[in-house]
Amino acid sequence: MTLDTPWTATVNREQPLPEHPRPQLVRPGWTILNGPWSYAVTPFVDGDPTAVPHPAGAPRRWRGEIVVPFSPETPLSGVVHQLQPDEILWYQRRFTAARTEGRRVLLHFGAVDQSCRIAVDGVEVGSHTGGYLPFTIDITEALGDHRSHTLTVAVRDVTDNSWLSRGKQRTRRGGIWYTPQSGIWQTVWLEELPTVAVDRLVLTPHLASGEVEVLVESAHAAPGQEAEVTILGPATDPSRRGSSLAAPQGAVTRRVRVGVPTRVSLPAPIRAWSPDDPFLYDVEVALGEDRVTSYVGMRSFGVGTGPDGRPHLLLNGEPHLPVGLLDQGYWPDGGYTAPTDEALAYDVELAKSMGFDTLRKHIKVEPLRWYHHCDRLGMLVWQDHVNGGTHYSDAVVTAPAIASPRIGDRRYRWFGRGDAEGRESSRSEL
Repeated sequence: MTLDTPWTATVNREQPLPEHPRPQLVRPGWTILNGPWSYAVTPFVDGDPTAVPHPAGAPRRWRGEIVVPFSPETPLSGVVHQLQPDEILWYQRRFTAARTEGRRVLLHFGAVDQSCRIAVDGVEVGSHTGGYLPFTIDITEALGDHRSHTLTVAVRDVTDNSWLSRGKQRTRRGGIWYTPQSGIWQTVWLEELPTVAVDRLVLTPHLASGEVEVLVESAHAAPGQEAEVTILGPATDPSRRGSSLAAPQGAVTRRVRVGVPTRVSLPAPIRAWSPDDPFLYDVEVALGEDRVTSYVGMRSFGVGTGPDGRPHLLLNGEPHLPVGLLDQGYWPDGGYTAPTDEALAYDVELAKSMGFDTLRKHIKVEPLRWYHHCDRLGMLVWQDHVNGGTHYSDAVVTAPAIASPRIGDRRYRWFGRGDAEGRESSRSEL
């Protein structure tokens, strides 16, 4: 039996989820690669759970088409096949891109569960392990002198048969455990940008002083090179904002050195972000020929003493009691992947309309657009770390809650974390 959502029939299978996948750092010159890809499933056995065959070894015969970015286990993928630990899921499609002097072409994956290797025109360009985080590959050199290219992705997902993070997925679903999600489950896209460009932008609000700490990172910038940063007061695009719009508050422009955290003072009065007034300041950054846009909310979180003399959670310096829901982020038609961006925002909007101001994202990392919707709608997020590890004894895990023994982390073998790879993977994801 298949359960549909109100958005199932509205999915454009030729290009689902066409919205920009990274609202926190937007520039012109991007192309979505979602839609029909060729796919195949082949047998593969290796004791290393992260081992994936070379992507140049793609099968000559393909099983059919899969709609990316929906996992093969889901109805919206058009496949409905649960990938097994001893299988490889292959993807392939054509795309157009050209190598141009002074510019780069980046290939972005929102998330691929669990381990993958990627090739362009049969040449491996990158790999990744970990099913919840975005990763980027510079494919400029692989493009050669022609415009039409073949992109191949080989994926292996052993789910709960290793120490790799998997959340609530289990090979044999049941009880509180859910059907596994394999392969590409977030947007795949291309981005063309100048050689010298903003690779990373970190905006840290300091509400008490009315400042934003700006960090611009660029791997190809010259030593001492500066970027021009402009922070705008008014909300210019209601689709990116909460419903409350203020009168223009002016703009401030500063030059900041690449790689050096720099505080920029905002004109008073400062408008704080809160669930009741989710105001966001627009941010524009220019570095050489590169132009990007972003946003920042002026807010502070912490723990402090309230009027009753007891410790409280503080939002913008005032005691705040979060009223929230546990949000697991599963869809009956798309699994880990919302069928549309409207659907992705709907759960946040519904929770707000019911009086909630907090969502605990339960052992899953969502696409960046989900966090963007929370920013603009005024929803606080408590983010879980995605669990992994091998099998453990229920008695050992429940004992501390009953007897409260002093158990140091050196006893990690008791809790299914006996291998160094699993512990290092957990640390790196944190």
